[in-house]
Amino acid sequence: MLVVGQTHKVAYVLADVSAANLREACRTLGDWNGRATLDGQGAILWREFYTRLERPTKPGEPRFSPWRVPFDPARPLTTPRGLKGEDPTVRQALADAVLFFQTNRVPLTLTPGQAQRYASIPLPGCTEGEGCF
Repeated sequence: MLVVGQTHKVAYVLADVSAANLREACRTLGDWNGRATLDGQGAILWREFYTRLERPTKPGEPRFSPWRVPFDPARPLTTPRGLKGEDPTVRQALADAVLFFQTNRVPLTLTPGQAQRYASIPLPGCTEGEGCF
């Protein structure tokens, strides 16, 4: 969940994929260098998108895998890989993330340096679920 000065509780809502500005989100993620640096525009959008990717599509269903090649413990540095971009569940996850940003008036380019702070000190980084270690 995105934290910008306070904790937000967000209801589970499916966004209308056509209503979300997916082009701007795709452009932001495409321009992002994949690092959660202080100035990493796209890192927080990725976190919100990624969080929604693996949630069950319906209560009680198993977790959906958005990857063409799943995680392999024998190849931890190269798996998982190949996002299933054409899958409706992946598109829905991105639309839901974009709606979250739009509803809360947060720019899609929000950086870790803007979103993550400890005693007013900006902090880079991401969660272990996103691949930081």
